[in-house]
Amino acid sequence: MPSSDSPQDVYARLMICRDPSRGYPLWFPEPDSSLPEDYRHEGLRIGDVGIVVEDGSFDVLFNICLPEDHPLHQPHGVPANFKRVVLLDRDLRKYPFADRVGEVISTWSVSHRDITADASGGTSTVVPAGLGFNFQFSSSSAEGAILVLPEDAGKADLANLGTFRTEALRNAESWYHFAYVNLGRADINNDSLCLITGYHKASSWSIAAFSDAGSDASLTATFTAGEVFNGNITGAYSWQVANSLDWRVGPEEGHNRNNRNQAVSIRSYKIALREGLFASLLGRVKVSSGLPRTKSNASRPYLPRVVPSGSASQSSVDLQHRSLQGALERSSEPLPFSCETEPHDISPVPLGVPHVRSTESDGKSKP
Repeated sequence: MPSSDSPQDVYARLMICRDPSRGYPLWFPEPDSSLPEDYRHEGLRIGDVGIVVEDGSFDVLFNICLPEDHPLHQPHGVPANFKRVVLLDRDLRKYPFADRVGEVISTWSVSHRDITADASGGTSTVVPAGLGFNFQFSSSSAEGAILVLPEDAGKADLANLGTFRTEALRNAESWYHFAYVNLGRADINNDSLCLITGYHKASSWSIAAFSDAGSDASLTATFTAGEVFNGNITGAYSWQVANSLDWRVGPEEGHNRNNRNQAVSIRSYKIALREGLFASLLGRVKVSSGLPRTKSNASRPYLPRVVPSGSASQSSVDLQHRSLQGALERSSEPLPFSCETEPHDISPVPLGVPHVRSTESDGKSKP
């Protein structure tokens, strides 16, 4: 039967399973056009605090590494007790050519061949920039996801995670108050905020997802990347499909092959407040337009508890490094634990390691 999940949820869910180490895949990699030009030129960056929105974009609220007077922070300012975190070059790990020209990342059921390079069915995916290529895709499954990087991509990650971890634990309450009260993000939940610690960025991209190709009919689709003239990506990149396929190409404007400001995936700390503290910050009544419990969010993993020193009832903050959970964590439901739980500390979840539910306050271990 066809999936009822949105294309962005299908894309995120399947691509996370394909390679968790890449982090959360965005359906909208391009910077929000309403943000200041100074910010859009570089795009999403390490230190951004924001929300993964239901449409698959990232809503940037502020950045802990930018000065208070940066255009991104105008006109609403920054949260209370804001203190800029200054990063040194050695605090970051950068790999400018992490993905090759013509790189294709897809779910395991999807196969592709370069019908430009080898009409007889070759599998070469490395194509010189500017010459263009055609990839033909097929799938043995009724659902799948595809990312094509016609002009390669680089990645960067924060090496000094401890600094961000400390800031998140110290300021989580003021960050949530700022998002809800100052910026009017009235639909946030107690586990909505993310602090960006890494990303993959490209100068151009194409993403696609399908979930109703049908068990008796495999996907057939061809992606074409022609030469880009005058920054017109939509005129150069296109899909020809024989099945139902949702796809996007970009950026739609402002393309510059030498400027990688398109965040195709992000890695982050996911910051959560215990339910009692969240309610006290925002009031006892909260009006929400969140979706009801659905098949796609019913099995969201439990988050480990990370609580700073002090009262467990007043300083209850949960922190998890978000490179594994992705779409499964986006839910309208509150976190499944009590704010009276005894505080304890853990390290960030390592990349590529499955997460297990932590022990409940009654002492019974849950699988």
